[in-house]
Amino acid sequence: MNREELYELFAKKESGTITKDELDRLELILKSDQNKALYDEFKRIVDQKENYSNTPEFNYARTREKIISGIQKQEPEFSMGEAGKKRSINRFRSAYKVAAVALVLLGIAGVVFLNQRAHKSSVPVELAYLEFSTKPGENLNVDLPDGSFIRLNGGSSLRFEEHFSKSKREVYLTGEAYCEIAKDHKRPFTVNMGDYQVEVLGTTFNVDAYPDATNLSVALVEGKVKVCQAEGENVFLEPGKMVAFNRETREYVKSDFDFDEQLGWKNKTFRFKNTPLPEVYRQLEYRYGVSFETGELDVSGIKINASFDDASFLTIITAIEVGTELSYEILEDKKITVTNNKKLN
Repeated sequence: MNREELYELFAKKESGTITKDELDRLELILKSDQNKALYDEFKRIVDQKENYSNTPEFNYARTREKIISGIQKQEPEFSMGEAGKKRSINRFRSAYKVAAVALVLLGIAGVVFLNQRAHKSSVPVELAYLEFSTKPGENLNVDLPDGSFIRLNGGSSLRFEEHFSKSKREVYLTGEAYCEIAKDHKRPFTVNMGDYQVEVLGTTFNVDAYPDATNLSVALVEGKVKVCQAEGENVFLEPGKMVAFNRETREYVKSDFDFDEQLGWKNKTFRFKNTPLPEVYRQLEYRYGVSFETGELDVSGIKINASFDDASFLTIITAIEVGTELSYEILEDKKITVTNNKKLN
């Protein structure tokens, strides 16, 4: 997302000319607290100047082009449409409202730019970051400025610069994400996860880096990656291979992996192969936004072998209940109590 895109979407939203796809894009952008604050400030200013939208004589095209041309004299890279070209004037009221919004936003841009130039020599440039997060039970697709794509699993967060530098691309991840990274040999791509990093040039992989999990894992679909840790050996992966690090001992295991088992979450698929029940609970919690409460009950010795394709939570939990002789009670706030562990008695 760049600022010009936010200006345009805001103008269309205020004038009632925004499309469904543009509205979806705007809602995604506004998940960032920084973008939301800027949007609210635009709204406040435009609301104070609402009389502009009712002025039939307000020439949107000429005024817009004049302001764009003025800004481009000081900031050549600024673009909110081409200046200097004649445009037809929409006679409907919505067009005048777009013009009013565009004028206010471009005026803000000009003031901000001039202030930045006035203080350029004395004030350090502050990098703008975008942040996206999901609650347990949610998934989110994020498009990065370099053309890369990241899908966040529930209970995850992603942070990165609004504009990557000319020498590197970095993101900061908590939780789990499926990544399709655009190739750029001049700018390596790095996923930072606390004491661990994944370094790539262009590839597809999955990262499971939830802070409450004992292991941190990386599964490579295509390309090549290097997984680095602050203390310990770095690991190179080839397609079809994964590595799981024990966060406490720093030891790791490199192995083949089952695609559905490691990446099935993005397609609403679960593959459990001799999976400890606490790990099953953890995956279900992030996928469905629930929380399991076992109390003093020890379920660590129970292993699950099952497959579920786009199944409801009740279907999955019922199957586990039958297969393990455990009892589940769903309380308020999606809390699940686990009782009656007969197999371990």
